[in-house]
Amino acid sequence: NALVNMAMTGMLAGVAAVGVLEKDISFGGDGGAVFSTVLAACARRGVARPALNFIGGLGGADISRDQVRACFADLERLATGRGEAGRPGRVPGYRR
Repeated sequence: NALVNMAMTGMLAGVAAVGVLEKDISFGGDGGAVFSTVLAACARRGVARPALNFIGGLGGADISRDQVRACFADLERLATGRGEAGRPGRVPGYRR
């Protein structure tokens, strides 16, 4: 929806980094479907921001508070130039 995309990209224009936490993964793609949609909407509106995709809750698993905190910690590192953008499909709390 164009109005939703405009509203979302307007809100994201003032942030240093973007994170999307979703319960979906598209294997072989650049992360989940929502992440791809958010990046595409931002690109169309010229709102380029470093971004991370977090995948959690697969198979109906709960997403813990610690996992959400880990997402925000990764985003903070990214926003301050100490993190790495673009690694698709990060699972909060899982370290490779």
